[in-house]
Amino acid sequence: MVRRRVFRLIAILITMGALLGASVAEAGNPLPPRPPRPPRSRRCHPGTVCRHGTGFCNDAGRCCDTMDGDVACGSNCCEFGTQACCGGNTCVDVLQDNNNCGGCGIVCSGGSSCQDRVCTCPQGTTDCGFACVDTQSDDNNNCGGCGIVCSGGKSCQNGACACPSGNTDCAGTCTNTNLDDANCGACGNRCAANQTCFLGTCGCSDPTKLDCNGQCIDGFSDPNNCGRCGNLCPAGEDCVGGSCQAPCGPCHELVNNVCVPKDTGGPPCCEWQGTAHYCASGEQCAGAECCSAGTEVCVSANGSAQCCYGSLVCRAGRCCNPNPYPQCDGSGCCWWPNG
Repeated sequence: MVRRRVFRLIAILITMGALLGASVAEAGNPLPPRPPRPPRSRRCHPGTVCRHGTGFCNDAGRCCDTMDGDVACGSNCCEFGTQACCGGNTCVDVLQDNNNCGGCGIVCSGGSSCQDRVCTCPQGTTDCGFACVDTQSDDNNNCGGCGIVCSGGKSCQNGACACPSGNTDCAGTCTNTNLDDANCGACGNRCAANQTCFLGTCGCSDPTKLDCNGQCIDGFSDPNNCGRCGNLCPAGEDCVGGSCQAPCGPCHELVNNVCVPKDTGGPPCCEWQGTAHYCASGEQCAGAECCSAGTEVCVSANGSAQCCYGSLVCRAGRCCNPNPYPQCDGSGCCWWPNG
C-alpha cells in the first residue's frame, strides 16, 4: 500500500518536471503572435428587432440603427434626414433627386430641379404651377405674373401687356386710330354712318366727294356745292366737273363731267338757236340749213349762217357777187353801197 503511493508520487514529480522543462524551452524559442481576428459583422434575422433593441434587421441581415434614425429598406439602411425608402427597397436622395424631391414620387417638372427637398425654378423664372416661366419676356399667358394673359392684340413686353407700335389700347383692344371708324383719331371718336376714318379724321368714304356739314356731296355735279361746299352756280348754269358752266348744247353730251360733241356715227349734228338738225354725209352746218361740200359757209354777226353757192363770196357776214360795176349793179354785189 505504501509502496503504491510512493510510485504514484514519483510519477507526478516526473510529469511536473517534464512540463517545467517544456515551458523553459518555449520561453527560449517563443512562437510568432497570431493575427487579430476580423471583427464580426453583427448579423440578425431579417424582419426582426435587433439584439438589445437597438434597431431593425433589413433583408440582408444587417441591423439598421433606428436609434440614429435609420430605416430598414430592403437590403439597405436609409440614412435619416437625407434619404427615404421608396418602393420598399430603394434608398433615394430626397435632397436632390428630381423624381423624389422631398419625398417618394414627388417629381420636379416644367424646368424645375430639386434643391434641398424643394422643386425650384432657375434664377430669373417663376414657378407658375406647371412650368418655370420668364414673366418678363414674351410669355403672353403669364405676363408680369402667373396667369396674366395678354389679349386684344397685345403682347408681353418687359412684363407688361402692350399694343404693337402704331396702335392704341382702346378699352382693352389694340386699334389703329388713323383708320378705325369707331376710334378715329382717338378712342371712342366714332365716324358717321356715311363716313370713314382716314389719317385720324372722319370724312366721306368716297374720296372724290365733299364733306359738307356731315353730308357727302358730289362736288363735280352739285350746283349748290360746285367744286366746294356752298358754291352756288348762277341760274341756268350746271355744275360740270366742279365748275359752273352753261348746259351742254343739243349736239353735245356730258362725258366725265365735260361737254363733248355727240357721236352720231354718221351725219353731223348742227345746232341753231338751241335746236339740232342733221346734215347729210359730206354736207356742212350753216345755221338752220346745210351747205354742200365745197360751199363757203358765211356766218353773220348775229350767229346766223348761209351758204355762198356758185361764185358768191362771203363779205361782212353775207354772200355777195364779187364782180364790180357794170357787171354787177344791184344789192347782191359786194361793192353795192346800199348792200
